[in-house]
Amino acid sequence: MTGEGGLETRRASVARVRQRLNDLLESWRAPVAELAAAVSAIAEPPHDGDDSPALSEAALDDLVPSVERLVQSARAIIGAGFIAAPGLVDGCERYMLWLQKRDGAARRLRLNFDTSDVDAYDYVRMDWYSRARSTRGSCLTGPYLDYSGSDHIVVTLTIPANCGSQFAGVAGIDVSAHAAEGLLVEQLRALEADAVVFNDERLVVAANSARWMPGERVPAVRGEALGLDQSERLVAWSGWTLGVARSEIQQLR
Repeated sequence: MTGEGGLETRRASVARVRQRLNDLLESWRAPVAELAAAVSAIAEPPHDGDDSPALSEAALDDLVPSVERLVQSARAIIGAGFIAAPGLVDGCERYMLWLQKRDGAARRLRLNFDTSDVDAYDYVRMDWYSRARSTRGSCLTGPYLDYSGSDHIVVTLTIPANCGSQFAGVAGIDVSAHAAEGLLVEQLRALEADAVVFNDERLVVAANSARWMPGERVPAVRGEALGLDQSERLVAWSGWTLGVARSEIQQLR
């Protein structure tokens, strides 16, 4: 029988892993927040009676070196940039300053934004854009297949930028889901029991055993959900949960 000392050791182990996972997420979020702040700093709130756009392409081009450094800052990051609210950039109904990592270099992504075209990339309908706009906070979307951009399975982190009190768009990064899985599994392996990280849509992001496979949808079961004895929400904006399997604490009941 496992005693109170074993219980406390297990709880401490789970708490340490949870903190390390939160630290990893924050390491992704912090530079995106800096980029969002940089956009907000160059956005001019409209004056009374002035309907002119708040941002110019020239001003946003000054951010390219910062975006390039962000793309190159971590192996897991495969894209980064700023996506503007419709009509906010001079002469552009839609605007995206987005760099992707290709062949070791950061290259500008250019998409079809002509909304009259059935094949247009209308980002305002994308979850990573609409959720950041509606919540006015940081959010993680995915993993999902970025078929219009990188053709990779990615996790997208977005943070709203503001023009005064007006929503100006989102700063964001694409993180390779495969690379993210590896980084998460490194931490999950510190737990003796099977453990899994899944999102609010119940999609598995990473697990330390073959019990759960990345990308599969874990079942929604009330009570003893997912066969877990312990589930810990990670930092609130992520929408991710750390689950620890029953074998970790089953002797404590």
